[in-house]
Amino acid sequence: MYEERRRILEMVASGKITSDEAEELLNALDADRDRDDDYEKDDDSESDSFGPGRDHDPQPGQNPRFLKILVIPGHGAHGNHGSEIVKIKIPLALMRAGMKMSSLIPEQAREKIETAFREKGINFNFANMKPEQFDEIMAGLKEFQIKVIDGDEVVRISCE
Repeated sequence: MYEERRRILEMVASGKITSDEAEELLNALDADRDRDDDYEKDDDSESDSFGPGRDHDPQPGQNPRFLKILVIPGHGAHGNHGSEIVKIKIPLALMRAGMKMSSLIPEQAREKIETAFREKGINFNFANMKPEQFDEIMAGLKEFQIKVIDGDEVVRISCE
């Protein structure tokens, strides 16, 4: 956690980000740290609530703050019995700060990224995104939930 804070402060000192952007990043780090204990408790029970024969998903959150990804491998996944459960939690505030920092991407790299998006049928331009557009995306995430069950393997992506 200390290393991330130091990097953020170095970016402010070198003029790569503004103090407002740094504040958002630091708040996202604090929110993530404060919720780590609760997240671990939630995920232990959540692992039991998903899988074959267990179909009682929690309702999507009112005001999402995190993008959460949970992968529960099946008993036969890659020949391993009892493979590790993967849990990823990304603060949406960090994503917002990342959107603002996208203006730092060099023009050539930005063109390649936009081309890759267009090839996938997505017309999305980070550099021209306005704050209200990002807020619309966040509002849409309130109902965002994906759950894939293949045999006894489970992948779940949600916002809370």
